[in-house]
Amino acid sequence: MSVSVSDQPHLTAGPGTLLFTDAPGQSPSPQQTVQVASSGAAIPFAVSSSVGYCPLSGTMGGLCNPTCDASWLDVSTTATTTPATLTVSVTPSFAHSSSCFGSIELNDGNNSSLTIPVTYYVSGSAPLLNVNMPPGFELVNAAQGTAQLTQSFSLTSETAGLEVNISSVSGPNAWLSVIWGPSGTTPQQPTAVINPQGLAPGTYAGLIEVTAPPQTFVIPVSLTVTPANAPSTAAVLNSANAAGLGAIAPGELIAIRGTGLGPSTPVSFTTAASHTIEPTLGGVQVLFDSTPGTVLYASPTQINVIAPWELAGRAQTAIAVTYSSATSIPFNAAVASASPALYTLDSTGSGQAAALNGDYSINGPASGVLVNGTLIASEPAVPGSEIAIYGTGAGGTVPAGVDGTVTPPTPLYPLANASRATATIGGQPANVLFIGTAPDEVTGVFQVNLKVPSGLSGDALPVAITIQGVTTLTGPTIAVQ
Repeated sequence: MSVSVSDQPHLTAGPGTLLFTDAPGQSPSPQQTVQVASSGAAIPFAVSSSVGYCPLSGTMGGLCNPTCDASWLDVSTTATTTPATLTVSVTPSFAHSSSCFGSIELNDGNNSSLTIPVTYYVSGSAPLLNVNMPPGFELVNAAQGTAQLTQSFSLTSETAGLEVNISSVSGPNAWLSVIWGPSGTTPQQPTAVINPQGLAPGTYAGLIEVTAPPQTFVIPVSLTVTPANAPSTAAVLNSANAAGLGAIAPGELIAIRGTGLGPSTPVSFTTAASHTIEPTLGGVQVLFDSTPGTVLYASPTQINVIAPWELAGRAQTAIAVTYSSATSIPFNAAVASASPALYTLDSTGSGQAAALNGDYSINGPASGVLVNGTLIASEPAVPGSEIAIYGTGAGGTVPAGVDGTVTPPTPLYPLANASRATATIGGQPANVLFIGTAPDEVTGVFQVNLKVPSGLSGDALPVAITIQGVTTLTGPTIAVQ
């Protein structure tokens, strides 16, 4: 699948390629569906189809000009605004073996377009060849100068021992090749070798051709090379718990890890007199689709950023880091209305939770809490008392949160679905007295006030919060005397 992307909400579609297989005189292949969505807000689009499509024109000796009927490909859609479902079907009107190539084109008329290759094979008497590719095989991203990359696919047939041939075509430097064999028959596990070295930044098209006469399969491969100094994202994590991200909630504080992300000397945010925070820090900007997040910390290997509240209502978002005029390859993440996690004093997501007792003392064992080699004074909570615990990823508040702000001491805004929030301490239900914004903290940090159940005692009692059916990960604890 070839994609044109801008910094505005853009079209997404899956699967990125379609394959239909039939035998002459038999019923046509079952219809297939493609899910069309937007990386941001809903956008209108137009859909069309064509036959005779060639993923890389002028190659393969006329392979892309098969003698197939012009009316074999049909596409319909449930809507012309995302999200929508395309229904794709084939209608054979020929009785001979043939490999037919077509495409589905999606265009929103402004920000983006998609081309979905469609291959239709009508088999003869030869054993059927099956080509199986892992998800994302046809889209490869690499930084300029990266060492060669490899990815494998498999070839099988109804009858083992089918003779096959594999070749590849690519542009400059012959960046695409295939290693296979040694038998030359199925089953096979060929390896595609992608070598970005010597290629300038840009997008390159290549083809892998698999033949088992009279059958032919064409696999389009797209390589995107980014500048060598471009930021590279290795992981996106919830800032409260590095054990996993899950989906991103609007307003959630996340940590982005990688290389070349920011300045060599780490920088942290400052707050203006108006209690606002600039979205860009140290020359680093993080875009969620076209909306900037609020960067709180930037270094070469990590960025802490607040996801914008504008993510509300989206199903997914593409996260891209820009630094020194270079932009990372977008990281695609799911979006959910809530994805809560609790902070701990050592910032690992495990151990003593970041919590205050009713008298504003730090919650923890009477002996104190050791954090990064320093012993911090703490006190256990009293059964029946109130305790405040801090986290992120709780979702929207009433009224809605504002990007790049610090929450004032008053008034505190409750969670939009506060009545649906529940909690446990030591496995026992704990009454939720308040859940919403946290005073004097950046927007996106939430505070939950709980009543400590009677009959509990311990220095490390597990605590968990459930918001809109999503429960925080196991790890944080509190102390009760």
